[in-house]
Amino acid sequence: MRWLGSYIHGALLILALGATYYSWKYAGQNEVGPEDTARVAVWKESSPVTEISYKEGNRNVVVSKAKKQDGLPDIFVTKTVPEPKNAKAANVNNQQQKVKPGEKTPSRNTKATGKQENIEKKSEKKISSHFKGNKKALELLAGFSSLKAKRALGKPESEQLISLGLDPPTGNMEVRFKSKTRKIRVGKPTYGTAGRYIMLEDTGEVFVADSDIVSSLKWAATRLKETDPFGPKLKDAESLQIAVGSKSKTLVRMKSVDQREKQKKKKGEKEEISRSNNWAFKESPGEESEEATNWVAKLFRLRARKYQGAMTDMPANGQDVLDINFNNGKTTGTRLHLYKIKPDINDESKNNKPTTGESKINNIKYFLSSPRLESLVQVSSNLAREIVRDAEALISKKAGAKPGKTKAKKNHL
Repeated sequence: MRWLGSYIHGALLILALGATYYSWKYAGQNEVGPEDTARVAVWKESSPVTEISYKEGNRNVVVSKAKKQDGLPDIFVTKTVPEPKNAKAANVNNQQQKVKPGEKTPSRNTKATGKQENIEKKSEKKISSHFKGNKKALELLAGFSSLKAKRALGKPESEQLISLGLDPPTGNMEVRFKSKTRKIRVGKPTYGTAGRYIMLEDTGEVFVADSDIVSSLKWAATRLKETDPFGPKLKDAESLQIAVGSKSKTLVRMKSVDQREKQKKKKGEKEEISRSNNWAFKESPGEESEEATNWVAKLFRLRARKYQGAMTDMPANGQDVLDINFNNGKTTGTRLHLYKIKPDINDESKNNKPTTGESKINNIKYFLSSPRLESLVQVSSNLAREIVRDAEALISKKAGAKPGKTKAKKNHL
């Protein structure tokens, strides 16, 4: 009997291995494996993409080409969400108040109970946002000019389109060029691979495309949003003028010479001076200031957390706490403003809680006007507070003075 049991186990093992081999060899022929790096052309247009729009469920995303030559693309996201219950109740009350005396509110008969019920329409609201696109958004626009896919599946039958999620589609995409518009149906994700089924509406051809192009559009608010308010041009500035109130100080970027360039100079050859990340006061440009270098590095760490609106949309209770003028010596300077907004005086009454001094500080918000993002953006309050505090210390500091030395002499006196 033992030999019979061993025979059965061996047969089952052979069958399992055969099924595994068959699944690996044949069952995945219609899918794209990780090793498949080949790409097929979906289309190739001579003109660049001007706009991409994508709609899936309650979300609509539009990515538009930058209006300026060196600008960033504009991204608009609109999401439809149900209104809160309290807002619905307010709408119902308003509707009831509008009913004239003697009139009845709209009602209907229910078949189940035969009773009359007031009709309550589902109220919805649209939440819209506008922000600038990042490097990935630029690459996305460029990639759609010559769109490629992982695999071409031909023109499937109607039953297959249903199983692939293309009839009806999961999402709809429109790619606009200068003289034409291409429409794409977006279907289900492919099994086991990072792909999505797509179909060209004009030809009926179906492809397996990278899922990243769809997910990037769907979640554009987190994947395509530019958060750097400065950009390469401002980060390459030769000088910075910082001002707090009526007092100001100018910082200059120090020149750095590579060790190889120094060897050229010894041989009588011309040396090339490159940029450095070290900064000094204008009064002593050859002497690095560690405080200035650290302050500039901290300034460039600011990131946009939220787009507030146009650069002029500053609330009445906003206070200009820091002005920064970037200059590269070739063009006119670019000025940025850092604003502080104190918490609403009614916050304490709204929350029914006493506001302590520490909580008031934490409730203060900071906003930066960014010409690059063409918007007023909210930044980290803690980091902005440190930047303003350190800027005040830099402005009051004399060039060449060592930290703490002057203060020690006064204490001894």
